[in-house]
Amino acid sequence: MSALLQPVLQNAICTITQEVMKDPHALPCGHSFEKEAIEGWINANQNAHGRSRCPECRTRFTHIARNFTAKNMLDAIPDSTRLIASMALSAKRESMRIDRQLSEGETDQAIKIFDACRRGDMDLLDKHISRDSLVRAKREFPIGKIGWTPFHEAAFQGHLNILDRLYEVCPELLFVTREDGYSALYAAAEGGNKNALEWIHGKDHTLINESSLKGKYTLLHAATQGGDEESIRFLVETKPTLLNLRAQEHPLGDEKTKGLLAALQGLDLKELDLRKNQLTEKIADSLSLCLGTLSTELLLGGNPLGPIFFEKILSSLRVSDVEKINLKHTSLTDDGASIAARLIQQTGALKELGLEQNQITDEGAKQLAEALKANRSLTTLWLNDNQITDTGARYFFEALQQRTMPLKLNLLGNSIGEATQQMLRTIRNHTVTV
Repeated sequence: MSALLQPVLQNAICTITQEVMKDPHALPCGHSFEKEAIEGWINANQNAHGRSRCPECRTRFTHIARNFTAKNMLDAIPDSTRLIASMALSAKRESMRIDRQLSEGETDQAIKIFDACRRGDMDLLDKHISRDSLVRAKREFPIGKIGWTPFHEAAFQGHLNILDRLYEVCPELLFVTREDGYSALYAAAEGGNKNALEWIHGKDHTLINESSLKGKYTLLHAATQGGDEESIRFLVETKPTLLNLRAQEHPLGDEKTKGLLAALQGLDLKELDLRKNQLTEKIADSLSLCLGTLSTELLLGGNPLGPIFFEKILSSLRVSDVEKINLKHTSLTDDGASIAARLIQQTGALKELGLEQNQITDEGAKQLAEALKANRSLTTLWLNDNQITDTGARYFFEALQQRTMPLKLNLLGNSIGEATQQMLRTIRNHTVTV
């Protein structure tokens, strides 16, 4: 097989059939499968709403489409090359089977246990369940990463009767996780099954906590991916500190965040951290509906929000009790600074405002400085790493001379000359960092 074709064929293997695809069909998440295989998966796994989950990443989907790019590429590969690739795959699978050193009977038993957990079939489970068979099922069918157990499958599907039976036979298996720490609780959250979440929480109240998988993937991230509002509300009411949803490797995006915010409406919230989630102005309306019950912090830094977003949520922020707002690196320009200035003038609750790492110039600085003169609540304003020059800095100098309420003002990283910096440092009752 050509060295150039080898990576192409490796990426053209359907993970359901373990064969090179002939008619690849793609899911919205980007994963592709052989048409007949994914249609069979849908028929066996779709829920009452006609939705299934990707066999690879578990993302929900309702439709598939032919992957024309992959099909055109595969059609150009000679049949002889396909045959060699298929033979190599078969040899690899046989080698893996031998290495596991499990009998065909044990493998068949494990298949039936997972099938019973998936379908909620108690009669089938009772025919094959034992402590040993559950452990073997875990070892034989890791499902993506080692550690996916029958508890994971039952929790993901939401079958409480199956969970009861598994716990009766082998309770310690409930607490086994995948290599990355993914527990049955995560599976219940991603499956959108509040009842399973409650069931597991009832076995151990310490399992719902702020800990996360690699990349800051928390239980609330998992529930948001699952899209079930009742599951989200249950987790937040049980552990309000889960609302730290700052993303690293798992950004939520607009649509998932809208679902999260819909679930949070009416809940008393202290802090909402949505930093670095690839959010845009599209979430503004949904966020506005939550601000009335948010009491302390709104952290939105690292999202490309822009001034349109800020304009939309201004009226809600004006009457909210939020004390800290972070809009670091959110693509705000002078238009956004103008809206921030109006907020400073109109709210009596805001104590800290972060506008650093944006594109605010002297014009935006002028409006912010004017707003500071009459404001009595703000104690900290972050404006470091913008585009403010000596002209904008002088606006702040004049405003702070008139302001009696102490303020910490950060202007580091702007184009402010040494003379102006010295002038700012002479202001009494305020702390200016330049």
